[in-house]
Amino acid sequence: MSVFPEPYDIAHYPYSATAGKNAHGNTIGGVAEAPTPRRAMAFYPRGERAADRVEPVAPEYVARHIAELTMLVKDPTVYKTQDQVDIHGARFDVVGMGADGDWRNGPWRKYSQMFGGEISLKRVG
Repeated sequence: MSVFPEPYDIAHYPYSATAGKNAHGNTIGGVAEAPTPRRAMAFYPRGERAADRVEPVAPEYVARHIAELTMLVKDPTVYKTQDQVDIHGARFDVVGMGADGDWRNGPWRKYSQMFGGEISLKRVG
């Protein structure tokens, strides 16, 4: 349980693989039809200079052709590659697995859950 509040509502669409693979060897599947309601601590743009950042994330940012965000959540382990989340009415793909809040791998690992973790998101459209 994180010590930080989660003021933002988001919709999480988990990916489910079905039997079989496509011609490229990738699993066949899709995201859930109905979202799982979740909450987030914060969102911020990724891959930009600090001077270009808009805080909090504005609808103008997520309306761009390619938008990359980092989302901070209490439990990053529920988000997997190919999941999708809905932020401000725009769908983002989860890129990679969630990372916990202890990037140092230090001796206080059991306390890192207090700080939550981060999810990398990308939207192309």
